[in-house]
Amino acid sequence: MGPQPHLSTGCPPVPRGAEKGFPMASKTVTVGSSVGLHARPASLIAEAAAEFDDEILLTLVGSDDDEETDASSSLMIMALGAEHGDQVTVTSDNPEAVEKIASMIEQDLDAE
Repeated sequence: MGPQPHLSTGCPPVPRGAEKGFPMASKTVTVGSSVGLHARPASLIAEAAAEFDDEILLTLVGSDDDEETDASSSLMIMALGAEHGDQVTVTSDNPEAVEKIASMIEQDLDAE
């Protein structure tokens, strides 16, 4: 029996679902809303995410903790603290969900 692989690689955490062998779709986009992902944009994104049965996760690129946030929760989206111009990675088992939410994050959802 050969040597066992070392699990502490320093790589970012594996998104939930991926460790089970499921391919995860992901896309990194730039926040387009002039106010960042605050109340109105977060609410619109959460409503759209709730329309999908699949879990959709958001991660603020460059944050210290790489914490994944549930995209169907407007409070969790606001807690990310993503400002205009920040990069956010959208991850899900559903590529359609990733595209939908990523495209919303890129828009200025606070524009009237």
